[in-house]
Amino acid sequence: MIPIEIAKYIRLQRLKLGYTQQQVSIKIPITEANYNRIETGKSVPHIRTFFAICQVLEIDWNTVKKNYLDLLHTPSQLFELSSFCFKQGDNVFAKRVLSKLFSIAKQIEQPHLITVGLFQILYCDMDSRNEILAREVTSRMCHLGKKRTVETIKKVVLEKY
Repeated sequence: MIPIEIAKYIRLQRLKLGYTQQQVSIKIPITEANYNRIETGKSVPHIRTFFAICQVLEIDWNTVKKNYLDLLHTPSQLFELSSFCFKQGDNVFAKRVLSKLFSIAKQIEQPHLITVGLFQILYCDMDSRNEILAREVTSRMCHLGKKRTVETIKKVVLEKY
């Protein structure tokens, strides 16, 4: 559920630009019903959908990204947002997202999420040679899940060095 302030802000921005819900939903693209659920605060959009809404409605992502982060409470949502931020080059905010992911991972006792998050942080801070290594380790760990995390790290590092 989206806090009413964000939903109202989205609605007001749409009205300010003179768009109908249908016009915005077509540009994103999502169904008009899904867009209505977002604008009325009944649904939290996926990061790509939220970012598309920001682009269509000329909302500065930097002004709403912290509010969006506050909406997310599952490791998968946070991991998706951190990956999105890294791809956008927003490493500082991505690290903030990962900090929230770490605290949730500790609470639900899922240390593999912490490992994946740490490699994401390393990925953005390393030189290009190590960046490739970190990307490959992260990719393999995501495919394997929490099993064999340490073995995966050792294997990839030994293959590369």
